[in-house]
Amino acid sequence: MSREWSTHGVEILADRVVKRFRTCTGGEHDREWRALTLLARYAPDLAPAPLRADLAADPPVIIMSRLPGEPLRGGVVQPAQIEAMACTLARIFDAVPGPLAS
Repeated sequence: MSREWSTHGVEILADRVVKRFRTCTGGEHDREWRALTLLARYAPDLAPAPLRADLAADPPVIIMSRLPGEPLRGGVVQPAQIEAMACTLARIFDAVPGPLAS
């Protein structure tokens, strides 16, 4: 991934994911941490759990749990997988009460 076009770097470890954001971002790290913490509260186990963050670091860092499973890229996606993704996205969008999501 080209650094010029990315907002972050990702380090995937056995038990967690470390995301380091570029310092010239537009608050992506704050929004991601808020989304992870809201989903952890209202839809646990649907998204990675927020483990810790240093949002004031240079660069900002977020550490989250790693979800089990295999990436879908590079292979044939089956209809059942598409249906499962659609159901999961619907749960994500419905999980957080409207006033808190803004």
